Amino acid sequence: MSADVAAYADGLRLPNQLLELIEAGNWPRDSKEERRQNLGSHVSIESVQQLAAEESYGIYLLSPPFRTVRRRVEHGEKFWLTKVAAPSEIDFEQSVVIADFGPGSDAPVLLDYSNASDNPRVMRLRWGEQRDNHWVVMTETFAAFADALALGTVRFT
Repeated sequence: MSADVAAYADGLRLPNQLLELIEAGNWPRDSKEERRQNLGSHVSIESVQQLAAEESYGIYLLSPPFRTVRRRVEHGEKFWLTKVAAPSEIDFEQSVVIADFGPGSDAPVLLDYSNASDNPRVMRLRWGEQRDNHWVVMTETFAAFADALALGTVRFT
């Protein structure tokens, strides 16, 4: 891993596989690579729908530096405090935002460290009827998430 890829997000160790994907150019390394997804998802919709059947756009992977929900709130992101974000269902200090479903989406994807500090699971905000939204587990590990989305075949460089 190169020195310019931060291994931590607000004190939480990022999964090695995520760091390897960034290093290899299979995950956006900076905002320029991230913005290329505005032209369309780099991940197949079929792969995304295996993990989130109702999502029709695809997944938008965020570039480092990654931040916890707590840090995002501290920097003025009010979304996390609203009812639609189901804030009582996640630990702000143990949740790192890594993606969402579409640019500017209100359907984030998190690394959830609350049950395993060395191997976080991946969760997403599932929108319900009448904005009765809930956090659901996408995969029990980041490795399973990366494999399901075939991220090793995606190129950002």
